[in-house]
Amino acid sequence: MIGKISKGKNFSGVLKYVEQKHEARLIGGNMLGRNARQLAAQFRVSEALNDRVERPVFHASLSLPSREKLTDNQWSDLAQRYLEKMDFDEGHQWVAYRHSDTEHEHIHIIASRISVVDGHAATQEYDYYRSQEAIRELEKEFDLQPVPCSWQQPQKMPQSEVKGRRPKLETDRGKESKATIDRTKQFLQSAIAFETRDRPSFSKFVSRLYDQGIRVGVKRTRTGKIQGISYEMDGVALRGSRLGSAYTWNGIQNKLGVTVEGNRDRAALNQAAVQHSEMQTGATEKHLMRRKYRSQYREYSAKATEAAEKVFGENYTRKQIDYGVAIQATKQMGFTEAEKVLLMSDQVREWQESEKDLERVIELASDYIDQVKEDVVGKTEESSSWREIEGPEL
Repeated sequence: MIGKISKGKNFSGVLKYVEQKHEARLIGGNMLGRNARQLAAQFRVSEALNDRVERPVFHASLSLPSREKLTDNQWSDLAQRYLEKMDFDEGHQWVAYRHSDTEHEHIHIIASRISVVDGHAATQEYDYYRSQEAIRELEKEFDLQPVPCSWQQPQKMPQSEVKGRRPKLETDRGKESKATIDRTKQFLQSAIAFETRDRPSFSKFVSRLYDQGIRVGVKRTRTGKIQGISYEMDGVALRGSRLGSAYTWNGIQNKLGVTVEGNRDRAALNQAAVQHSEMQTGATEKHLMRRKYRSQYREYSAKATEAAEKVFGENYTRKQIDYGVAIQATKQMGFTEAEKVLLMSDQVREWQESEKDLERVIELASDYIDQVKEDVVGKTEESSSWREIEGPEL
C-alpha cells in the first residue's frame, strides 16, 4: 500500500476535490454530514477551537496495488486504524472517500488536526515517517501485499563517507545528538524520494516538502550560480550531500527527475536562497547559545567540584556536582536558564551520544533535571519558588 499525506488550511477545497471525482463515495467517518458543503461546515467547529494551528486540515491518500481489493467496510476500518496510529483520537473529526478512477483502488482521508473535545492538535512531528510505519503495520493487519518504498533501496553514499570522513553539516556546529541527525536524515530521504515520484518542477518540489514541514535552501554564488541545496526540519538543517548523492542539487535533477526552469521557478529559487541564509543564521545563533551554556556549565561545575572534594573527598558523584551547578545557575540566572545549563551536563551528553531513540534521551534528561531540582529544593516546587532558593554555600 502506498500512502501520501499533506496538510492544508481549507477544508472546503479538499472536500470538493475528493467528492467530485468520478464514482467517489463516502464510506466512513465520525461525522453527520453527507456532502462536501455539510462536512466543511462541521469541520469549522473544530477549526475554531484552536487558532494557533495554521494548517488544521490533514489529508491522506492510501492506494492498493492493482490486483488487491477491499470492501467499503474494510476500507473504513483501515482508515480508522490508520488515524489512530497517526495520533488522532475519538475527538478528531474525519471522513473517508473511496475512489475508483484509477486501476489502483484507493481512499482519501480528510481529518481535522484539532480535537473537538479540548482543542488540542494531533502531533505532526515526523508524521511522514510515522505514516510509512503505520502503513507497514496495516499491510500485516489486513493481509495486504507489502509495497517497498523507493527510499528502502540502497543509496549511494557520499565519497567522503566511503573514505571514513564525516561531511560537514550546518548542524555540526550545534552538536545535535546523533540520534536526532539520524532520524532527521531518514525522514528527509523518505519524504524527498516520495515527493519526486512524478518528476515535479522545482516549485512543486519545494511546495510539497513545505507541506511536510521541510524547508529547502539553495546556496548561490555572487553571479547567481547555484552551488548546493540544503533541507531543514524542526530546526535541524542538513546538506543534500549528507543525505546521499541523489539529494544534492545535481542529484535531484539527474537522479530524482526534478525539473528546473529559470523563468517558471524563479520565485521558488529566490525564496530558497533566502531560506538558505536563514538556515545559516539560525545554525550560528544556535551554536553561540550552546557554547554560552556549555561555558557556564564548565564554570559552575569547576566550583562545585572544588566544594565537593572538600566535603566528600574523592567519593563525590556526578549528580552531586550537577546539584552544585543547579544552585549556582538558579541563583545567578533563574530557573529557566538553569535548566538549559543543566542540559550541557556530562551525563546528558553521554545519553545523547549513546541513545538512538531521541524521545528516550529527552525522557532521561527531563527525569535527571527533575531529580537534581528535587535535591536542591527538597521537594518538587513551581519555578517561582526556584528563583527564591539559596541552597547550601559552595
